[in-house]
Parts: sequence; C-alpha cells; structure tokens
Amino acid sequence: MDDDYDDDIDYERREMSWTNQIEERLTLISEEASDKSIQHTRHAKCKKKLYYISSTVSIIIPFVITFVNAINDTQQYKHNFELFNIVLIMISGMVNGLNTFFNFGKKHSDHDIAATRYEELKTEIDTVLIIKRRYRHPADVTLKNFTNNIESLNKYSISL
Repeated sequence: MDDDYDDDIDYERREMSWTNQIEERLTLISEEASDKSIQHTRHAKCKKKLYYISSTVSIIIPFVITFVNAINDTQQYKHNFELFNIVLIMISGMVNGLNTFFNFGKKHSDHDIAATRYEELKTEIDTVLIIKRRYRHPADVTLKNFTNNIESLNKYSISL
C-alpha cells in the first residue's frame, strides 16, 4: 500500500459561502473591467482615426502626382513640377514611415480586442452576481477565476 495515498480517507471539500465582502470584491473587479474597456475603446478609436488619415494620405499623394504630371503633359507650355513631386513623395514617405513604425492598424485591433475582453469579463461577473447565492458556483472558485482573469487581461492586453 502506498503511504501517500489512503483509500480509506476521503476528504470532502466544503464550499466557501458567499459573503458581502466577496460580492463587493467581484463588483470592484467588474468596475475595473468596465473602466478598462472604456479606455481601450477610446484608444481604439484614436488609433483607427490615425490609421485612416495616414492611409488616406499615402493613397492620395501618388494620385495627385500622377494627375499633375498628366495635366502637365497635355499643356502646350510645360511647367516644371519636379520640386512639387519631390515634396509630395517625401510627405508620402514620411507618412508611410510613421504608419509602419507606429502600426496604427494593429494597435487599433489590439485595443478593440482588449475592450471586448474586458467587457465580456464585466458581463460574466454581473451575470454571476444576479443569480441568487444558493445557485451560484462556490465563492472561492468563482473569486479565484475572476481574479485570475482580470490579472491575465491586465498583464497581456496592449498597454494604455
């Protein structure tokens, strides 16, 4: 017979009861998740605007250069737009560089995902708190799960 395991002893796990303190802690986690969701939503909107502005500029500038050169070719007297074209190309390059360096599109997506995950956590907690205490899962298990979830989201979500 193995000394580490005894078949005769079966320890029953006693469930932790729900208390006001545990519910208050879950409410705090829910509020934190809601606040973070709102912050990530704001950041996502900002990054989305920056992405669309930089992408639009990057797309429009080559069309402007082509249009100016096409108009110039149809004129009887040719104008020298080389400096204008060079400036537009430089602006386009800078905007593309900024967009590539800061990666606004990916950051928008990451903030959007984080906002959704925080909102889902808030909804899950609110759903648990609506249920009468006697029908809920054990308090210690529920509290540990939600605490782990918020810590994981805080650790692995994109920075605010």
